[in-house]
Amino acid sequence: HCRALDMPLAEIKRLMDAANGAPDTHGDIDELVDSQLQRVKARLKSLRALEKQLTALKASCDADHSSHACGILQELVAAAR
Repeated sequence: HCRALDMPLAEIKRLMDAANGAPDTHGDIDELVDSQLQRVKARLKSLRALEKQLTALKASCDADHSSHACGILQELVAAAR
């Protein structure tokens, strides 16, 4: 289930240690979840920015064109330079 939550293996091990009664680990559980939540929020922010870029790129496309006049290709080539 932790992998489905995209938790790193090292953190899963720490959670398993805590579940098995390892000393001094229970205080870390909230921190582990908070840390994972921050990573997820950062990824969501990055994905939203990517969505905006792709939407803008798609908007530069006119379906009636040849490949050399493709707005998407022109934008990608310009960004690569």
